[in-house]
Formats: sequence, C-alpha cells, structure tokens
Amino acid sequence: MKGTAYVAFLLLSLSFAFLVQPQTAAQTDPVRGYSAAEYNAYQAMAAEQDANKRVRLIDDFISQHPKSAILIYVYPLCYQTHSLLKNYPRVMDCADELVQLGEHATVEARYMALYAASNAYNKLNSDNPELAAKARTRALDGAKLLSSLKRPETLGANEFEADKRRATIYFEATAGRAAMMMKDYPGATNALKAIVAEIDSIPIGVGIKPGP
Repeated sequence: MKGTAYVAFLLLSLSFAFLVQPQTAAQTDPVRGYSAAEYNAYQAMAAEQDANKRVRLIDDFISQHPKSAILIYVYPLCYQTHSLLKNYPRVMDCADELVQLGEHATVEARYMALYAASNAYNKLNSDNPELAAKARTRALDGAKLLSSLKRPETLGANEFEADKRRATIYFEATAGRAAMMMKDYPGATNALKAIVAEIDSIPIGVGIKPGP
C-alpha cells in the first residue's frame, strides 16, 4: 500500500509539472532605493546569455548586496538560471530566499518561487527526509497562496480556476510524496485525500488532461 501510494504521488507530481507553469507574472512597480552600481549589475546579469556566467554574476550580486531592493528580481533570475543548469538544490535555495522577503515580494512572485522549488524537489528525486520536510512545507505554502492569486486579464475565469485546481493537485502530490519520504504516512494519506477531493470537485465535462 505504501509503495502504491508513493508511485501515485510520483506520477501525479511529474505529470502535472508541465501543466501548472504559473501564468501570472509578478506585477510590481519599478524598484526604488537602489544604487547605480546595483542597477548596472542587474542589467548585466539579465543580459548574459551564458547560463554558467550568469549564475556567477547572480551569486556575486547576492553576496555583495544582501539587502538590495533589486533582489525581488534577482532571486527569480537565480532559480530560473539554476534550473536550466539542473542545479536543483540551488533552485530551492534561491526560491526560499525570495519567499523569505515576505510582503516585499508579490503573492504571484512567492507562488512562482514555491512552484519552482517544488518542481526542483521532484526532479531531484531525493529520499533525504530533511529535504522532504522542507519540500512538504513549501508545497503546502504554495497551495495556500493559490486563493490569493489575481486572475490575469488575458485569462478567462474558468481557465484560471482550472489552472489553480491543477496547481493544487500538483502541490498536494508533492507534499504527499515528501511525506512518504519522511515516513509520515498519515500526512501522505491526507495529501491523497485532498487530491481526490479536488478531482471530485471538477464539474462534469471538464477534465484534467495528463499532458499537453
């Protein structure tokens, strides 16, 4: 039974990874209170096409400007670039740093960071219980943020709700998979129940596709 549940969570988390890419970009006003040097450094890293060179610029910026207002833009660039390089531990680190900015970052930005971290955890395929505990917390936090997301004007209400439902299933599957790694079987059961409830709430005629 435990093995079957793990396989179910694994398949769900991987199947939905390509379906719940956040469609709402972080909407923020231009950052104020930064130096010309910080601005120029950010522009340089954003323009760098070589991912290996870009991560060095990013890491240098974070170490040299740990309190910079531009970090709300640097951290997403950080986890996106490390994801390209398949450095999944750093993806999770950069995502965590953005989330720790709290309300200095938008709800959408925090959601996207938590999604990126959950996706990285699933791709890492680790059985480390400490990583699993952090992954479960991130996934559950991501699921909680879904109700606070604003619908983009370019997205219909039904499509937006369907996207949020897919994201909920993905986060719960990630949380359940992490619970299995922690040997927290009641927690895994709760995640599975949440997934079933979400699927049961889908109106007749509206399906969740397993792939593009």
